[in-house]
Amino acid sequence: MGNRDIYAYWIPGCRYYTEPRMPQDKAEQARLYEFAQAVGRRENAHHVSDEKRLTWWNSDFGSFVPKEYVTPELLTARYTEVTETNQKEAQDNMKEKRVDAPVYQNGTEFWHDLKKTSVNLKAAAVTGGKYIGAMMKHECSKKENRLCYELFAAMYEDMTGKTDPAKLVYPYSEERAGERLEGSHYRASAKLNSDCARAIDDAIHDCRYGPKMYNLELAAMKVIQEYGFTRVSMVLAKNIQNQDGEAFALLPDNHWAKQYALPASFDSANLKSQDYLVNEFAYRTCILYDNLGAERFELPGLAESGKINSGYDITRSIAFDNGRGFAIGHSRTAPDNFVCWQFTVEENGNRYFYWGNYCDRLSDAEANYTARVLVHMSGNDVKEVRRPEALPEAALPEGKPSVLKQIRDAREAPKPPRKEKEAGRRKNKSDDGR
Repeated sequence: MGNRDIYAYWIPGCRYYTEPRMPQDKAEQARLYEFAQAVGRRENAHHVSDEKRLTWWNSDFGSFVPKEYVTPELLTARYTEVTETNQKEAQDNMKEKRVDAPVYQNGTEFWHDLKKTSVNLKAAAVTGGKYIGAMMKHECSKKENRLCYELFAAMYEDMTGKTDPAKLVYPYSEERAGERLEGSHYRASAKLNSDCARAIDDAIHDCRYGPKMYNLELAAMKVIQEYGFTRVSMVLAKNIQNQDGEAFALLPDNHWAKQYALPASFDSANLKSQDYLVNEFAYRTCILYDNLGAERFELPGLAESGKINSGYDITRSIAFDNGRGFAIGHSRTAPDNFVCWQFTVEENGNRYFYWGNYCDRLSDAEANYTARVLVHMSGNDVKEVRRPEALPEAALPEGKPSVLKQIRDAREAPKPPRKEKEAGRRKNKSDDGR
């Protein structure tokens, strides 16, 4: 957007402003564009009343635009004030962070300590997310970034098999939800989608620690910890799909976003951040997704193998402490290749399957499975329990070690010899001494 003549439009309604005070220089227009974005984000973050605002959000441009009466001098003065305030807050936060930050050798150790001192695993994850959120506001060293990544990886691996209904995305349209008498779940999921979009915008804004300098990797970790990979990825995909060709082309490996079939509950999940920041945030999210093998955790429950019911191999299931559960089955020979069942655990430990929903596509079975799990967990005070049929954690692709093992191997790997380099340095010093 910065290359466009955004500031040819200063008056609401996009009427062209032709008075002499309008800057004609393209560089000056680009500079004022950056000023307006900074001022607008600050006004949004502090809920400044409309009477006191200097900017307004123009949905056509996808950016903040100065109001009609705002002159370049007034906007520049407000930008200077905002910049000074942000720097002061950053310095204060930095002092607080340096004093209160825990001292750990690695993020895994930090996570184990959080689990010991927290009420439950969910509370420990919330605390870990807050720590990452505090660190992202400042320029971090490589060691600090490494600690945050190890903390995030340890949290995510430990939360496997412990489904949080707040992170599940309701898969159906509003009309289909009405037919299933699940309209409240559709609306709740739509609200979470909008909340996730705002959280992404806030994280992008808060992780800025200097002019065009952002901790977007830590920002992505913070939002993913709160809303989950699936919802964050779908919000990003929705907004990337709406980008123009130029902005879309700037995102490496961006075709994943075009392949998402998004339910209507994402219609209001609009991001206000600039396209290049959204693209970079999405790129960081993709890297985290690939490094963690997060495709293992897209569905609730765990993978399963070895159980056959009515000719269908059970491939995934989830069970709860009330003796109920759900499962996905697959058969290559049945007329309908996929099915989603509910089951009850009998006294002898066997499962009785019933209420099967049969379909031809895996995506339909997964949608039905996700919706039924979400409704069951939202309407009952239940907790997920591990079944003996479940595979030992969701398996990574063959030959690919887990993230935690990669971290341990990297830490324990012997350092390369430095004798030749040190000898070279000593020789250079002796030559200088001559």
